[in-house]
Amino acid sequence: MLKITSLPAVRFIIDLVSAAVCFVLARAGYKFLAYEIEEGTKLFKDVPAWIFQIIIPAGFALIGFRFILMALRQVLEKPTAET
Repeated sequence: MLKITSLPAVRFIIDLVSAAVCFVLARAGYKFLAYEIEEGTKLFKDVPAWIFQIIIPAGFALIGFRFILMALRQVLEKPTAET
């Protein structure tokens, strides 16, 4: 069992690893999006598919950014008895 004093360090590491995974997925989503734009895939009528798929890299990048902010909060926050 972890000591209460080591929990912020564990949370910091988990947040950094989670951010790294999200940024890898965002990069893969960006490559997929670039391929879709290059190929000119259409969903229906003349609507390009990439308009709807742009959420994939953007979403993972935003989630990764949030994990970075959470990791920074672990570093900057003063330890309390509850954390």
